[in-house]
Amino acid sequence: VQLSRYSARQFPLLHRKTVVIHTGVDVDAVQRPRTPSLRGPRGFSPDVPLVGIAGRFVDVKGMDVFVRAAAVIAAKAPSARFFLLGDDRGRYGAEVHRLVRELGLSDRVTFTGFVGDVYAALADLDVVVVPSRRECAPVVIYESMALGKPVVASNVHGIPELVEAGQTGLLVPVEDHAAVAEAVLALLADPVGRREMGERARRRVRERFDSRQAVRRLEDVVVEVAAERAWPWSRAGRAPSRMNP
Repeated sequence: VQLSRYSARQFPLLHRKTVVIHTGVDVDAVQRPRTPSLRGPRGFSPDVPLVGIAGRFVDVKGMDVFVRAAAVIAAKAPSARFFLLGDDRGRYGAEVHRLVRELGLSDRVTFTGFVGDVYAALADLDVVVVPSRRECAPVVIYESMALGKPVVASNVHGIPELVEAGQTGLLVPVEDHAAVAEAVLALLADPVGRREMGERARRRVRERFDSRQAVRRLEDVVVEVAAERAWPWSRAGRAPSRMNP
């Protein structure tokens, strides 16, 4: 079982025995009403654009790309504020902090540290950015889409399987902070289009990526594999009836 078609393609010799099951998220759990954790508590009014990224502070996640894009966005959208959600301790976190200072963004960027309820934080954002350098099927995309948030993400590996370009989010070239900034600015400039894109994303997750669907598919695979392995015995009449051909 692989989590994306991209990851399945990495094992061409096993393609006949490979099944792709996108894990998705528990949509009902993600969409449960929560107390806002960013906008209200931090004093931002509804008209202040909030843009964020969430994940582990490791190079592959592209937090530095997000910060460089933030510098471009900040120059053209002075009211925008930027959030980096996640545990920022460690060498890479220190590098991202240093980049924020070098770009003069210290008063525009907030490092939240570990977030207990990431869904509440994501729900407060207007746009979620996923500028990963490589990625299979990032959970934050499922979560953001379930919350009705348009995603600006790298057009790399398994991400295009989740985000429909121009419909549920925008895809940009890897490591292209200028393209990230352009995509975010386009969404911020079109509140109606942004909300419509978010609603399409919400529907897509419900229809395609609810984790309960993944569980049912995995159960089907287990039953099918068990039936195939039981074949010699089933012909002899010793297998459970539901496995008989």
